[in-house]
Amino acid sequence: MTGLKVQLKDITRAPFTCFKCRFCTRGSETVGVPDTTICPFHEYHNGNRVFSAQSMWQTTKSILLGDLEISPVLTDLLFQCNTCAACSEHCIFHHLTNPHIEVAKLVELLRVEMVKKGYGVPIHLKFGEHIMKEHNPYMEAHKDRWDWLPNKEELPEKAEYVFFVGCTSSYRQKQIARATVNVLEKLGLDYTVMWRPGQDEWCCGSPLQRTGQVDKAVEVAEHNLEALKKSGAKKVITSCSGCYKMIGGDYRELYGLDYDFEIVQSSLFLLDKVRSGELKLTEPVNLKVTYHDPCHLGRHMKVYEPPRDLLRSIPGVELVEMPRNREYAWCCGAGGGVRAAYPDITMFASSDRIREAEGTGAQALVSTCPFCWRGLHDAIEENDSKLGIYDVIELVEKAIK
Repeated sequence: MTGLKVQLKDITRAPFTCFKCRFCTRGSETVGVPDTTICPFHEYHNGNRVFSAQSMWQTTKSILLGDLEISPVLTDLLFQCNTCAACSEHCIFHHLTNPHIEVAKLVELLRVEMVKKGYGVPIHLKFGEHIMKEHNPYMEAHKDRWDWLPNKEELPEKAEYVFFVGCTSSYRQKQIARATVNVLEKLGLDYTVMWRPGQDEWCCGSPLQRTGQVDKAVEVAEHNLEALKKSGAKKVITSCSGCYKMIGGDYRELYGLDYDFEIVQSSLFLLDKVRSGELKLTEPVNLKVTYHDPCHLGRHMKVYEPPRDLLRSIPGVELVEMPRNREYAWCCGAGGGVRAAYPDITMFASSDRIREAEGTGAQALVSTCPFCWRGLHDAIEENDSKLGIYDVIELVEKAIK
């Protein structure tokens, strides 16, 4: 419990303070958006205050004061939260203090304590064990991680740029991985991927960190940093927002692990190449699109404009915004281990996002996270929507002659 207490002091100067204004569950003009729903976890439960950031804060307070014991009863409360951090963006106290209130961090810390006491979610623990054995959460074999890249042996053992692919693009949304490699090839970069034994890419650890399995997360983090060191990378590119947040944020901030390479998400990397003139987007992609902010890239890493600027640089693309965008974007509902354990919450949230996207008149919904892509794609099919769905990198690939 020591780590939780220390973190709480870091998060806010006034522990246990909550104005009970409920802006963490409904948008407010005070923080820049109309009165609208912002928490999938809360709305799925029909506005029940028990399932809210306010409740999470009170739970933390009660545990630390000894008024409440960690028990299995808390499992459904603590593990249904997407940890999307929308609540903090709408919190008055968050905007008035520094350090800020970070409920998503508190939830993750409480999950660590629950797992330590044997109260983890079974499906999370199952994919946690698989990650340690086969290095991915999808119950797939590690040997199949590179099936999408038949010419991997032609890539060098060491290179200036390393593409950290991530599990979702490796095993599920393979078109995103292929599009990324194709763009890197067309740029003529000295790049590689980490497929060789002893220098192989493992899961970044994000599914473990989000579900309270921090000891396992540290182990895979240490492996990945050692593999990246062997690769000689000066810049590591990831198309997955979750991998970007994990390697670019959590490895240092949570685990105290350091490295001397730069970690960059693909949309930021490619926008720099467009602005420098190295990447020329000349082929028209005549499409009206709206952009979905991934929580890990947006609220967690504060990257909002680069993916939009990259889309605007593509000839023929018209970008329109959904009412809830940037720091106030509605979560796709898949993060925080929720898609694995509570798929109905994910479908509820993704379906709401699809309806919002349709309301813009866009032909397609675009994001820059393979995990968001999957959740939103499933909701498009479930709701018989006519929306197309793309990762930003797919449209960039189309625009290169």
